[in-house]
Amino acid sequence: MGQVALEPAWDEPHHLSLRIGVAGLFGALVVQLALAIAKTDGLTLRSACGMTYLPGRRPNPKRRRYCSPCRAAGAPLRDAAADYRRPR
Repeated sequence: MGQVALEPAWDEPHHLSLRIGVAGLFGALVVQLALAIAKTDGLTLRSACGMTYLPGRRPNPKRRRYCSPCRAAGAPLRDAAADYRRPR
């Protein structure tokens, strides 16, 4: 009824984000209510596995976010090594 949809958006040259789109006041109120119930500003994606989660505070868009299994698998070290090898 509220015509709520997830919309992909490119924030920076290599940073894809999903935004919540609504078509009217009712949809906006539904999203605000859902986020208030969840006590968060919105959904965000983990950097390695791509799974969504509800952050406790607004994440820094210039920093990566990892879950415990991805940290245990060494994803932060792999990403840091790839950044180091990437030409500037």
